[in-house]
Amino acid sequence: MKNAVLVHGKPRQDKYENPSIPKPYEANWFPWATKKLEQHRYQVTRPQMPKPYQPDYRDWSLEFGRERRITHETTLVGLSAGGRVFAEVDEWALGCNCR
Repeated sequence: MKNAVLVHGKPRQDKYENPSIPKPYEANWFPWATKKLEQHRYQVTRPQMPKPYQPDYRDWSLEFGRERRITHETTLVGLSAGGRVFAEVDEWALGCNCR
């Protein structure tokens, strides 16, 4: 099955902690992209990265790899700092044989 993982960028801490502002994985174009991908029969996940306002890419990589089904049919989409997490993750960490 086709799936997609959308990873948010780095928000400012004051915005992230403000309950009246949507969280980064709920804001910007993420809801729109999720809807469009689902219309094309993708299973979409939008993980919430730990401490998004202060990225630790090792922690983000672990969160990204947690319970994600990464295959050759997976589409990875990252916004800003969210895109960097893909460069930090390798196939071994994901338990994936994507070749």
